[in-house]
Amino acid sequence: MSTTLPITACATAASGSQCLRRWLGALILGIAMTATSGGAVAALQDGQKFKDWTAKCLKPKAGEGETICGIVQLVSRPNTSEPFLAVEVGYPRDGDIAIVSFTVPLGILLPVGVHMQIDDSENTANVPFTVCVPGGCRAMLKLNEETLGMFKRGTVLKITVADTRGGTLTLPVSLRGFTAGINALK
Repeated sequence: MSTTLPITACATAASGSQCLRRWLGALILGIAMTATSGGAVAALQDGQKFKDWTAKCLKPKAGEGETICGIVQLVSRPNTSEPFLAVEVGYPRDGDIAIVSFTVPLGILLPVGVHMQIDDSENTANVPFTVCVPGGCRAMLKLNEETLGMFKRGTVLKITVADTRGGTLTLPVSLRGFTAGINALK
């Protein structure tokens, strides 16, 4: 896993396991929102590793739809296993354009959104937050062909968020294995 700058993620959680359950709930929601159709994932298995990315697949209850999959990377705080940032990528059920979703814990300054930069490129994007749930706040972006290509060629995705104290946090997300993972979703 990647590391982040120290901040108190899940500070309001009664226990570490409660915090982790909230994060996993937010992840499941994000995967469902950026999911690929069941027919395209026959060879993809839940937990399958693509270097620093992991496939997450959810099987619905019998008769309630198709299996949905995406690739996920969690970024943890230094010296802990508590996630701070979840990055999920997948394809909508009826779409050919990949969607990336960034989930951060509550306590982030929302109007600033998420600032995204691949390696040291001058091409950057500001992604607004779209929803906050008890597990955190989410920003989502459709990846056009140019941006998807940059993800595939890049080594580090730099995510910057602002905290409510006026500071900024830059979080490195490894792109090792991204190409293999995203290709497995198609």
